[in-house]
This record gives sequence, C-alpha cells and structure tokens, in this order.
Amino acid sequence: MKLIEKKRVGATIKKVHDIPRTPFERLCKSGILKKAEKKKMQEKIKGVNPFELQEKLKQKILTILKHAAIDEPNMKK
Repeated sequence: MKLIEKKRVGATIKKVHDIPRTPFERLCKSGILKKAEKKKMQEKIKGVNPFELQEKLKQKILTILKHAAIDEPNMKK
C-alpha cells in the first residue's frame, strides 16, 4: 500500500494509504506506458502462474541448500 499523506493530529501522526495495487497496475495508471508496451506486458502477465513460480523457486532453494550442506564439511576454518 502506497502512503498518500501524513497528517499530524496532536501528538500522533495519521497516515492515509492508497488502495493496494501491483506494480504493473501502478505503472498502467501512471500513463507512462504506450498502448503497445501495455498490451505486451499484459500478455506476459497472463502467462504467469504464481503457484508454478513458487514451486520452481522452492526447488532451486532446496538445490542450493543441498549443495551448501555437501560443501560445508570440506570447508576449513
């Protein structure tokens, strides 16, 4: 959530936040992207499965940890 403003009310500070948005949604709302770029990014995002990405990431982390555990006894201090 993006901080929009802060107001001091006596001794406390009241913070006002924007509604939650993804970075892509913020980029689209800003008007910086051209139509072609926006469409290209939308197509790319459509093909992304967060659960698949999470599983791939877990597997890569496990592989790294496995190699670290194998190399650890051989390390000299």
